[in-house]
Amino acid sequence: MEDVWSWVATLPEPSRWPSAPPSLVLASADEKTICLAADRTAGSGAETLLTFSITLHGFHPSNTSRALWLSDPVSPRIPLLLQLLRETISVSPSSFSLSAIKFDREAVSDALGGDEQAAGFFSLVFLLRLFWTCATEAPADAGFLFFLDLDAPLEQALGCRIAPRGVLSLGPDVEERFMRSLGYMLTTWCILRELQGSAPGGLLPGGTGRPNLEPKDSVLRYTLAHQQLEAVVQLESRVCMRDPRFIRVSGRVDSVRLNVVRLRFGRRKDGEDGDLEAERHFPSRARVWVGPELGSSYATGPSLGRSSGNPEREVEATCTVKERIREGKAAGVKVTARTVTRARGRSWLWEQEAEGGAGVFDGVLHDGATGAEVAASWPEDGAGGGRADRRAGMRLRYSGSGRAFRKAGGVVVTGDELPEVIEWRVGREMKGRVARWRLGVRAWVSYFANEVKTGYCETRSVEWREDVDFALVAGTSELAAR
Repeated sequence: MEDVWSWVATLPEPSRWPSAPPSLVLASADEKTICLAADRTAGSGAETLLTFSITLHGFHPSNTSRALWLSDPVSPRIPLLLQLLRETISVSPSSFSLSAIKFDREAVSDALGGDEQAAGFFSLVFLLRLFWTCATEAPADAGFLFFLDLDAPLEQALGCRIAPRGVLSLGPDVEERFMRSLGYMLTTWCILRELQGSAPGGLLPGGTGRPNLEPKDSVLRYTLAHQQLEAVVQLESRVCMRDPRFIRVSGRVDSVRLNVVRLRFGRRKDGEDGDLEAERHFPSRARVWVGPELGSSYATGPSLGRSSGNPEREVEATCTVKERIREGKAAGVKVTARTVTRARGRSWLWEQEAEGGAGVFDGVLHDGATGAEVAASWPEDGAGGGRADRRAGMRLRYSGSGRAFRKAGGVVVTGDELPEVIEWRVGREMKGRVARWRLGVRAWVSYFANEVKTGYCETRSVEWREDVDFALVAGTSELAAR
């Protein structure tokens, strides 16, 4: 498929507009095509606007051409991008609706930067809008053609590094809706790829789960596939110029939010899904790193601080049984039993490490009953005690006073639960200059049965990293990795 952004840029001038509207073939197979067409329309004053449409050709014998989507009269290309974004967000699987969305055109243009970066983001948004068009309004074979012929362009668009900036410029509400819409498309794409035999393993690529599942687990796997991890890590940095020998740069993790949401539409009715409602992935590890760019020599360190502790504490329980005997000399019997167990006060343990010039904050979820790292261990198969202990330790992970997660399924880590700051020393010659620093987050989610009876379990991970501009001027600043 030709780059849509470039095709829009090369459309003829209004004075040389051809009699037949220009069109671009998006996908084709067996004399069936999905096309994008453009036609001019009168605007206000001397302005000439364009109307774009997505049409199907050859999918029905009695209707060789059928229009699926029609844009507003727009002047390319940012207004078209904003309309595609608005419509994509409106069909996102979410529990709330965004009405009358207003986008800041200048903010989006500034966030996208150059034409090459904007082209990648536009391709991703356009393919996402095309997916929803084919999924909700087109015949089934058109949706199949979308994934069959656009497999490579879709994979290329997913590598767009500028996409987070374009979405972040629109605010957190729009970002959340866009990513859930994108996640639903990716889930469908991965499921179809597996059904075609091109992606061995689980329903989503990159998993480390157990293969060869029984047919009864297919509904469970489908439910788990339609879940998405949403991670937000807030970092705080401080630049101090007091020392005449060097600049002191410190960084710390201010908060970590990990949440697993279901990509579904509408509200669940009572009794719907049965035990599957309690089956979901849960965050089991998070790794955050920050530091000067690779190969830099202007910074030394990092100097590590103290990791957060997770001390064990004794939990004492006393049980008293009283029994009165009417016959005999004894007036009664009183028995008291006391049990003492040891449990960890916190479910998450955060440690500090150093990898080259980068400081690393590593948080790991521990089983409250066994003390094992959840992401690095599995429930044992069969009827042995190992599996029973694992289920006993994490079965109540969404309820009870000592639960590891909020009732909604996520976790928020802040304050004294996080380790202390990591510090670097930067040469005084860098004062006032802008340096490149690297940020990265890797998050793990795990699953093992909560209510249903199944031997299926897995741990998956996803990684995000980016280089950012860091101004070496005195003060405090915050960064958010999403």
